[in-house]
Amino acid sequence: MILTTAFCTSLVSVCAKAIQQRNVQGEHYLAIFPVSMVMATLDVLSWHLIQAATGTLQNVLLILALSTGSSIGAYAGIKFHKRFISKGN
Repeated sequence: MILTTAFCTSLVSVCAKAIQQRNVQGEHYLAIFPVSMVMATLDVLSWHLIQAATGTLQNVLLILALSTGSSIGAYAGIKFHKRFISKGN
């Protein structure tokens, strides 16, 4: 369960960071505040998950879950922003 939560948390966290980067760059001011709140919440959750991991195998699996979620999240964040916020601009 912790690995699934770590994967999902990492995916959404990095997705939000990618969206936020594009929000700031594109001056989408209304989207900056809510995305910042999501980013902060997920960062705190990520730290709690890291602290909860015990043992070498669980740490390796946690790193794998976090890095896979991050990779997919970065890609998803860019695609989401292009489709729904900047609308292809």
